[in-house]
Amino acid sequence: MELFIDVTHREPDSAVVTVGGELDVFSAGRLEAVITPLVTEGRVHLVIDAVRLRFCDLAGVRLLERVHDDAAAAAGGLIVWASRPLGRLLSLLWPEGLPGRPTVVRAAPAVPSPGPQLVLLRGSSLDLLPPAPGTDAASTRSPAAADRERRAALLDQSRRLRAEAAARREILCERAQSLCANLAAAHERLAAIHLALRDRRSDALTCDGVSHRRKAAGVRRQAEVFSRR
Repeated sequence: MELFIDVTHREPDSAVVTVGGELDVFSAGRLEAVITPLVTEGRVHLVIDAVRLRFCDLAGVRLLERVHDDAAAAAGGLIVWASRPLGRLLSLLWPEGLPGRPTVVRAAPAVPSPGPQLVLLRGSSLDLLPPAPGTDAASTRSPAAADRERRAALLDQSRRLRAEAAARREILCERAQSLCANLAAAHERLAAIHLALRDRRSDALTCDGVSHRRKAAGVRRQAEVFSRR
Protein backbone atom coordinates (compact mmCIF):
# COMPACT_ATOMS: atom_id res chain seq x y z
CA MET A 1 0.00 0.00 0.00
CA GLU A 2 1.25 3.46 -0.85
CA LEU A 3 1.60 6.31 1.59
CA PHE A 4 -1.29 8.79 1.80
CA ILE A 5 -0.34 12.32 2.90
CA ASP A 6 -2.60 15.31 3.51
CA VAL A 7 -2.01 18.58 5.38
CA THR A 8 -5.39 18.73 7.09
CA HIS A 9 -4.88 21.84 9.23
CA ARG A 10 -2.65 24.89 9.08
CA GLU A 11 -2.04 27.72 11.51
CA PRO A 12 0.69 30.38 11.41
CA ASP A 13 2.98 28.35 13.67
CA SER A 14 1.48 24.85 13.56
CA ALA A 15 0.11 22.20 11.23
CA VAL A 16 -1.54 18.77 11.27
CA VAL A 17 -0.33 16.26 8.68
CA THR A 18 -2.46 13.14 8.20
CA VAL A 19 -0.75 10.02 6.89
CA GLY A 20 -2.06 6.57 6.04
CA GLY A 21 -0.84 3.39 4.42
CA GLU A 22 2.83 2.45 4.73
CA LEU A 23 5.74 4.64 5.83
CA ASP A 24 8.96 2.90 4.87
CA VAL A 25 12.33 3.48 3.27
CA PHE A 26 10.65 3.97 -0.11
CA SER A 27 7.97 6.47 0.98
CA ALA A 28 9.71 8.38 3.81
CA GLY A 29 11.15 10.87 1.34
CA ARG A 30 7.66 11.85 0.16
CA LEU A 31 6.56 12.68 3.70
CA GLU A 32 9.77 14.59 4.36
CA ALA A 33 9.19 16.62 1.19
CA VAL A 34 5.78 17.68 2.55
CA ILE A 35 6.90 18.46 6.10
CA THR A 36 10.16 20.30 5.39
CA PRO A 37 8.44 23.30 3.72
CA LEU A 38 6.05 23.57 6.69
CA VAL A 39 8.97 23.94 9.09
CA THR A 40 10.69 26.37 6.73
CA GLU A 41 7.51 28.49 6.66
CA GLY A 42 7.52 28.69 10.47
CA ARG A 43 5.00 25.93 11.24
CA VAL A 44 7.30 24.33 13.78
CA HIS A 45 4.61 22.89 16.08
CA LEU A 46 3.62 19.79 14.14
CA VAL A 47 1.13 16.99 14.69
CA ILE A 48 1.44 13.80 12.62
CA ASP A 49 -1.94 12.05 12.50
CA ALA A 50 -0.75 8.48 11.93
CA VAL A 51 -3.80 6.60 13.21
CA ARG A 52 -4.38 5.11 9.76
CA LEU A 53 -0.70 4.24 9.25
CA ARG A 54 -0.66 0.45 8.86
CA PHE A 55 3.10 -0.03 8.69
CA CYS A 56 6.16 1.95 9.70
CA ASP A 57 9.75 0.71 9.46
CA LEU A 58 12.94 2.08 10.99
CA ALA A 59 13.39 4.57 8.13
CA GLY A 60 9.99 6.06 8.98
CA VAL A 61 10.88 6.29 12.66
CA ARG A 62 14.18 8.01 11.85
CA LEU A 63 12.28 10.47 9.65
CA LEU A 64 10.00 11.37 12.57
CA GLU A 65 13.08 11.93 14.73
CA ARG A 66 14.62 14.24 12.10
CA VAL A 67 11.38 16.19 11.79
CA HIS A 68 11.26 16.65 15.55
CA ASP A 69 14.92 17.73 15.65
CA ASP A 70 14.35 20.32 12.90
CA ALA A 71 11.22 21.65 14.60
CA ALA A 72 12.88 21.69 18.03
CA ALA A 73 15.80 23.66 16.62
CA ALA A 74 13.24 26.36 15.78
CA ALA A 75 11.65 26.21 19.28
CA GLY A 76 8.95 23.80 18.15
CA GLY A 77 8.42 20.07 18.24
CA LEU A 78 6.49 17.07 16.97
CA ILE A 79 3.51 15.17 18.36
CA VAL A 80 2.78 11.78 16.77
CA TRP A 81 -0.83 10.63 17.04
CA ALA A 82 -0.24 6.92 16.58
CA SER A 83 -2.29 3.81 16.09
CA ARG A 84 -2.03 1.32 18.92
CA PRO A 85 0.58 -0.89 17.14
CA LEU A 86 2.65 2.12 16.11
CA GLY A 87 2.36 3.53 19.62
CA ARG A 88 3.74 0.30 21.07
CA LEU A 89 6.61 0.32 18.57
CA LEU A 90 7.52 3.93 19.37
CA SER A 91 7.30 3.28 23.10
CA LEU A 92 10.00 0.63 22.64
CA LEU A 93 12.24 2.81 20.46
CA TRP A 94 11.59 5.99 22.46
CA PRO A 95 11.41 4.94 26.15
CA GLU A 96 9.55 7.26 28.49
CA GLY A 97 11.72 10.11 29.67
CA LEU A 98 14.12 9.84 26.73
CA PRO A 99 15.01 13.45 25.84
CA GLY A 100 14.99 14.80 22.32
CA ARG A 101 12.20 12.57 21.01
CA PRO A 102 8.71 13.43 19.76
CA THR A 103 5.69 13.20 22.04
CA VAL A 104 3.60 10.10 21.28
CA VAL A 105 -0.18 10.09 21.64
CA ARG A 106 -1.78 6.67 21.28
CA ALA A 107 -5.24 6.59 19.78
CA ALA A 108 -7.96 4.82 21.71
CA PRO A 109 -9.14 1.36 20.59
CA ALA A 110 -11.77 1.25 17.88
CA VAL A 111 -14.44 0.00 20.32
CA PRO A 112 -16.22 3.04 21.81
CA SER A 113 -15.90 3.45 25.54
CA PRO A 114 -16.93 6.15 28.03
CA GLY A 115 -13.32 6.53 29.17
CA PRO A 116 -10.59 8.82 27.88
CA GLN A 117 -10.02 8.80 24.13
CA LEU A 118 -6.30 9.50 23.94
CA VAL A 119 -3.32 8.48 26.03
CA LEU A 120 -0.36 10.83 26.04
CA LEU A 121 3.06 9.34 26.72
CA ARG A 122 5.16 12.14 28.21
CA GLY A 123 7.83 12.21 30.86
CA SER A 124 7.44 9.48 33.44
CA SER A 125 3.65 9.39 33.63
CA LEU A 126 0.56 8.88 31.48
CA ASP A 127 -1.66 11.89 30.90
CA LEU A 128 -5.23 11.18 29.84
CA LEU A 129 -6.97 13.36 27.30
CA PRO A 130 -10.74 13.33 27.96
CA PRO A 131 -13.32 13.27 25.17
CA ALA A 132 -14.19 16.59 23.57
CA PRO A 133 -16.78 18.57 25.58
CA GLY A 134 -20.36 17.69 24.77
CA THR A 135 -19.55 14.34 23.12
CA ASP A 136 -21.03 10.97 24.01
CA ALA A 137 -19.32 7.69 23.19
CA ALA A 138 -22.70 6.15 22.39
CA SER A 139 -23.68 8.89 19.96
CA THR A 140 -23.45 8.34 16.23
CA ARG A 141 -20.93 10.57 14.49
CA SER A 142 -19.52 10.59 11.02
CA PRO A 143 -15.84 9.66 10.63
CA ALA A 144 -15.10 13.18 9.42
CA ALA A 145 -16.66 14.72 12.55
CA ALA A 146 -14.76 12.30 14.77
CA ASP A 147 -11.51 13.21 13.02
CA ARG A 148 -12.17 16.91 13.50
CA GLU A 149 -12.79 16.41 17.21
CA ARG A 150 -9.62 14.34 17.60
CA ARG A 151 -7.53 16.89 15.73
CA ALA A 152 -8.98 19.66 17.89
CA ALA A 153 -8.02 17.70 21.02
CA LEU A 154 -4.49 17.20 19.73
CA LEU A 155 -4.11 20.86 18.80
CA ASP A 156 -5.30 21.87 22.28
CA GLN A 157 -2.79 19.47 23.79
CA SER A 158 -0.05 20.86 21.55
CA ARG A 159 -0.82 24.39 22.68
CA ARG A 160 -0.75 23.31 26.33
CA LEU A 161 2.61 21.60 25.90
CA ARG A 162 4.01 24.71 24.19
CA ALA A 163 2.79 26.90 27.06
CA GLU A 164 4.34 24.54 29.63
CA ALA A 165 7.63 24.49 27.70
CA ALA A 166 7.67 28.29 27.52
CA ALA A 167 7.04 28.54 31.28
CA ARG A 168 9.82 26.05 32.05
CA ARG A 169 12.17 27.91 29.73
CA GLU A 170 11.42 31.18 31.52
CA ILE A 171 12.19 29.60 34.89
CA LEU A 172 15.45 28.11 33.61
CA CYS A 173 16.53 31.45 32.14
CA GLU A 174 15.86 33.17 35.47
CA ARG A 175 17.86 30.53 37.33
CA ALA A 176 20.73 30.78 34.84
CA GLN A 177 20.77 34.56 35.12
CA SER A 178 20.92 34.33 38.92
CA LEU A 179 23.68 31.72 38.80
CA CYS A 180 25.76 33.80 36.40
CA ALA A 181 25.38 36.85 38.66
CA ASN A 182 26.51 34.80 41.66
CA LEU A 183 29.50 33.45 39.73
CA ALA A 184 30.48 36.97 38.71
CA ALA A 185 30.36 38.09 42.34
CA ALA A 186 32.44 35.08 43.41
CA HIS A 187 35.13 35.82 40.84
CA GLU A 188 35.23 39.46 41.88
CA ARG A 189 35.75 38.38 45.49
CA LEU A 190 38.58 36.09 44.36
CA ALA A 191 40.14 38.99 42.47
CA ALA A 192 39.99 41.06 45.68
CA ILE A 193 41.75 38.25 47.55
CA HIS A 194 44.52 38.28 44.97
CA LEU A 195 44.87 42.02 45.45
CA ALA A 196 45.17 41.54 49.22
CA LEU A 197 47.84 38.87 48.69
CA ARG A 198 49.71 40.89 46.09
CA ASP A 199 52.63 41.65 48.39
CA ARG A 200 52.81 38.14 49.77
CA ARG A 201 54.32 35.13 48.09
CA SER A 202 51.83 32.26 47.81
CA ASP A 203 52.77 29.15 45.88
CA ALA A 204 49.32 27.70 46.55
CA LEU A 205 47.66 30.13 44.11
CA THR A 206 47.99 29.19 40.47
CA CYS A 207 45.69 31.91 39.14
CA ASP A 208 45.67 35.69 39.35
CA GLY A 209 43.25 38.53 39.90
CA VAL A 210 43.17 39.54 36.24
CA SER A 211 41.87 36.14 35.18
CA HIS A 212 39.11 36.25 37.78
CA ARG A 213 38.02 39.72 36.68
CA ARG A 214 37.84 38.47 33.10
CA LYS A 215 35.73 35.51 34.17
CA ALA A 216 33.47 37.81 36.18
CA ALA A 217 32.93 40.01 33.13
CA GLY A 218 32.24 36.95 30.97
CA VAL A 219 29.58 35.42 33.19
CA ARG A 220 27.99 38.83 33.69
CA ARG A 221 27.66 39.16 29.90
CA GLN A 222 26.06 35.72 29.86
CA ALA A 223 23.61 36.81 32.56
CA GLU A 224 22.58 39.73 30.35
CA VAL A 225 21.98 37.30 27.47
CA PHE A 226 19.63 35.20 29.62
CA SER A 227 17.81 38.33 30.78
CA ARG A 228 16.99 39.27 27.17
CA ARG A 229 15.48 35.87 26.29
